[in-house]
Amino acid sequence: MDLPNREWLVLRQACPELVEGGETLGKDNYIAAGYIRTDLIDRLAAEGKLTIKDLEKRTSQRRLGSGADLAKAVRYVASDDVGFMTGDVIVINGGWTASGYY
Repeated sequence: MDLPNREWLVLRQACPELVEGGETLGKDNYIAAGYIRTDLIDRLAAEGKLTIKDLEKRTSQRRLGSGADLAKAVRYVASDDVGFMTGDVIVINGGWTASGYY
């Protein structure tokens, strides 16, 4: 799997049963989500721990993601449409990575 070291380490720590000797087992695909508008994000903003407008400025789409944005990717990854895709990560972050933020 071609992942930057940081993402690979997170995957190994979060899902060790899916990783063996640097290779994924079976048809294991993953979704790496950026900031998704949830109750947690709203609470952190209310507590002053983050600013939603600042986060929105860092995405190409100038908004946070939604559950609907993730649901589309989850449906795809869970479907037979993935075909030959195995051990890959779909990044859904509104352009956060393309903007140079990590």
